[in-house]
Amino acid sequence: MAPLHPLAGVVEKLRRADTHIVSLYHEVVAYANGSPYSLTAHRDFGDSKAGFMFHITKEPPLHLSTIVGDAVHNLRCALDYLAAELTVANGGNPTRQTQFPIALSEADFINQITRLGKFNTASKSAIKIASVYQPYRLDQDKCSAHPLWHLAKLSNMDKHHTLALCATGGSANTVFMHPDGRRFVSEFKDGDRKSTRLNSSHA
Repeated sequence: MAPLHPLAGVVEKLRRADTHIVSLYHEVVAYANGSPYSLTAHRDFGDSKAGFMFHITKEPPLHLSTIVGDAVHNLRCALDYLAAELTVANGGNPTRQTQFPIALSEADFINQITRLGKFNTASKSAIKIASVYQPYRLDQDKCSAHPLWHLAKLSNMDKHHTLALCATGGSANTVFMHPDGRRFVSEFKDGDRKSTRLNSSHA
């Protein structure tokens, strides 16, 4: 039996994460197709105009958070497996502290490498490459939007409590059909009030 490739575990974790992400996509589509909102007609908003009020009426089911957590866990594990294999490739032995560093500042990155010992036994070239992909490489006002920073936050949150999902910021594109064939289209957001003076086009 041929030995496993050193990164076989990394690949399997990524595949598992992809399975969860695909499952999440289908679950979200099913939720959205279940009409988790209401569109109520109003005769008068106080300005003598008829219109519609859009509201979210059903929050996403709790089990979606477990799928998100499973996907996040596998993605984070893939990075940590990579850190362990890079340590081995450099002649070191992974410890309980071995972890792929994710930092918002260069100082924090260095601290994770040295004092916390997360990645200190990897090669200098591996550390340099890891630093290139860090959130702190972006502008200060953008680094907190970096995918790796979101991954780190979600991973830490999921370890301690259920991830909270909500749809209070939902929206929907609604099409109204006039008897003469015209289509009236408008985007509604939660709490929005729209009059019937919408853009129209013929079908």
